[in-house]
Amino acid sequence: MRKNFEPKTWLVPQPVMVISTFDKDNVPNAMVAAWGGIYDTNQIGFMLSHTHKTTSNLMLNNAFTLGIANASSIDRIDFLGMISGNDVPDKVARAGFTVSKSDFVHAPIINELPFVLECKVAKCEKVGEDFYFVSDIVNISVDENILNDKGNICFKKLDPVIFDAVHSVYRRLGSKVANSFEVGEKYKNL
Repeated sequence: MRKNFEPKTWLVPQPVMVISTFDKDNVPNAMVAAWGGIYDTNQIGFMLSHTHKTTSNLMLNNAFTLGIANASSIDRIDFLGMISGNDVPDKVARAGFTVSKSDFVHAPIINELPFVLECKVAKCEKVGEDFYFVSDIVNISVDENILNDKGNICFKKLDPVIFDAVHSVYRRLGSKVANSFEVGEKYKNL
């Protein structure tokens, strides 16, 4: 038996992306977005409302960083998603975050987020009143504290968080289930 629901934004899981930009005075701004993901090889895409300060900052600078939410910062990240930079220009500092300027793009890196994509806007498409941004990933900045002994990202140390839109909660990612492009091998020769 199955149950039907009316259309909702229930793609599961949804990343909790912290998009950080500079405004015209180089004041850092950050917002939380969940409606996005990998667009193509080395590209990310996401949809933003025309009312966001981040949208106008992206139009100005064509650059941003995208931090992946982690459990240890989720209260401060949630705050960034609750308050508009149009109303509270110092919301990044108010949340207790510190920033450094990216070496690769004109955008701030939130130092407390250990996994950050540094991106340049490749194209921006108007969709109704809002905008869909497709951007090139030009660098990935990772805090060495989340690397394992082989120099790779350790997801347990990163402790990434996803957004569960069905229940409107943040969740930790779970344990490994299987190796991709391997576990399905048994079906190739049936």
